[in-house]
Amino acid sequence: MMDKKNQVVLLLLVLCCLASLARSQSCVVNGTFPYRLPLSIIPSSYMLDLVLPSPNSGINTYHGIVTINVTVEMTTTCVVISSHLINITNFKWTPLQGSTHPKESQFQSIEAKPDLQLTIINLFVPLYAGSHGSITITFNASINTQSATGLFLSQNTFNPHINPFDYNQALSTLLNKPSSNQKWHNLIKTNPNPNSISTNTPMMFATQMETAHARRAFPCFDEPELKAYWQAKVTIPSSEDLTVLFNADLSHTSSGQNSKTFYFERTRRVMSSYLVAFAVGQFDYLEKSLVVGPGDKSVRFRIYTPKGMARYAEYSLNVTTHIVPYFSKLWNLSYAEMNSKMDQIAVAAIIEDAMENQGLLTYASNFLLIDSGLFNNPDYLSAFQLVALVVVHEISHQFFGDTVTFPWWNECFLNEGFARFLQFVGVEYLQPSWKIWDKGGSNSYYNFAFDSAMTQDLTASRDAIIQPIRYVDGSFKNDKSVVCNNIVYGKGAAVNKMTEQYLTTNVWNRALGFHLSKHLWSNPNIFDLWNDLSTYSGRNMTEFLYTWMMHPGFPVITTYMNYSSNTLLLRQQPISALQNQSLLWNIKLNIVFETRSGSVETQTWMMTTKLFTIMKTPTDVVKYRVKYDWSSFLLVNYDKQQWNIQADEINNVDYNSHHSDIDAKTNRKLTILNVFHLYRMGFFFADAFDTQRNLPLLFTVQITNNVKA
Repeated sequence: MMDKKNQVVLLLLVLCCLASLARSQSCVVNGTFPYRLPLSIIPSSYMLDLVLPSPNSGINTYHGIVTINVTVEMTTTCVVISSHLINITNFKWTPLQGSTHPKESQFQSIEAKPDLQLTIINLFVPLYAGSHGSITITFNASINTQSATGLFLSQNTFNPHINPFDYNQALSTLLNKPSSNQKWHNLIKTNPNPNSISTNTPMMFATQMETAHARRAFPCFDEPELKAYWQAKVTIPSSEDLTVLFNADLSHTSSGQNSKTFYFERTRRVMSSYLVAFAVGQFDYLEKSLVVGPGDKSVRFRIYTPKGMARYAEYSLNVTTHIVPYFSKLWNLSYAEMNSKMDQIAVAAIIEDAMENQGLLTYASNFLLIDSGLFNNPDYLSAFQLVALVVVHEISHQFFGDTVTFPWWNECFLNEGFARFLQFVGVEYLQPSWKIWDKGGSNSYYNFAFDSAMTQDLTASRDAIIQPIRYVDGSFKNDKSVVCNNIVYGKGAAVNKMTEQYLTTNVWNRALGFHLSKHLWSNPNIFDLWNDLSTYSGRNMTEFLYTWMMHPGFPVITTYMNYSSNTLLLRQQPISALQNQSLLWNIKLNIVFETRSGSVETQTWMMTTKLFTIMKTPTDVVKYRVKYDWSSFLLVNYDKQQWNIQADEINNVDYNSHHSDIDAKTNRKLTILNVFHLYRMGFFFADAFDTQRNLPLLFTVQITNNVKA
């Protein structure tokens, strides 16, 4: 018989075991970032079964079932899943063959967390680590008629009869997006009578899942790192000639009583939930099939339009079928490896301008549809440039964004910084006569990306390109603009252009191909990119890029030429006095020297220290300048003598004849804006110039400052 002492010890051991078991069988949530998923359950594939009304019916509710194959990574008594404004009515766990958790399991309770946009489904029986099974969730939801996110309602219309000036103004308004919700409400028109079909304005359903709106359409593991295969089945009324589109190709259809069901194939590759897309409506389309190498597989390309508008898709289809083979060859990765088709569709009410959903790309109508017969009309040049830029931007995302995807939104530079840069690479390839890098007017790389980002980054008060993960105000922040702003787009593009110039175009593209092939269909982070660039190029790209990417602001290079000793002294410092003044950037400088004899010599230097002296300048230098070739995102503050020489040149009517290496007009504009930014930030004052000689330049700076300040 056990004595009392041993009984107490045994009881304590039992209690410890029970406590340990309880701890190991608790509901696993994310304690660090409560709005994020705990990664206790990882999805591998989805089957979506949606029953939708007609977009013309005025009915704005639907229901569905989502079945998700998963692996349990941590033992848990609950399933935490992303959902927003969705009513989950049932849940079931079904083990897969060979699972360590062989029993089916029902739910005990369903607990919505609307502030976190999560739902916690508590179970009677724990799910054990290592288990493989499927979770089936039945739900009801509503079509979004308040904004163009999730599964939303849109007009299915396009008005091509706009004069060039109004057209460009409309495009500009779309780009600037002063009020997305106002734009959406102006476009949307719901039918007040749910029992009849509107004959006034044809409607459609479309989706916008980025940033975190897939959870608004169906319950899912709605984080970019949780890639999975996707398959869908969509049932709609058969009373209208409606078409349903999805990321993957249509397998077959079936007809029921007053209904038609569309069955779609499984996506060829895994993808993030924010790339899932549907469209429902009455459409026309233009189509072209093309063999896309390497691999020589055929891809079917279609541009979907409202009824009767297919002819306005000719230009964007032409852009598409030329740029996809170009990008496929550039990085040795065929689009055909991603999907057997590429559908692109005009959505009147979309507020994101365009979205790169794999296999089903969506566009604001004016960014996809245009009358190709007006191509040679100079009044429409800007409109055609914008269509080309936006289409190329979204197609570049099929490689940078869809194939390789950032782990979390704080690194969306890996998507948007690349797409903003690559849209100019692509358009330069398609239309070299536009000179889109510097002569494309408001659509040029300089205006659209470089200077707009520099203007915002002057005070270094904006975020860096790569931002820390933040949890704001105790609630979920799903607005892409919080982390994917113009610094990420514009400055990100500028840093990519700078890196391309540093490595050379050939090495840069081969290194990107190496990066893609190494991380196909996965979620590499910024350090993975830097490591791959370093491995391929043989240079330390982490060291080169770290300050550019991880800190706001940029450097100012102050120069002083000692003409007696033929030495040039350079000093770097942050643009903003509020920044840490010990910050150092790795800077590639191309400096052009001109001598009294008229000879010109260009020297390339890497500046990695605060002070840097070039000892071997040409003899008898009379002027020099840092070459404006986008090789660095910086400003240059010359010594007084050089400012006066540059001012004289800019004011000279024969300026064009002195600058054959770059378009003279562009160089003049860049120099003036360089002066303007420095003047605005207090780096020099009017006495830096001989005022009487250079009053026109000073006047330009001061007027610009008054207008823009």
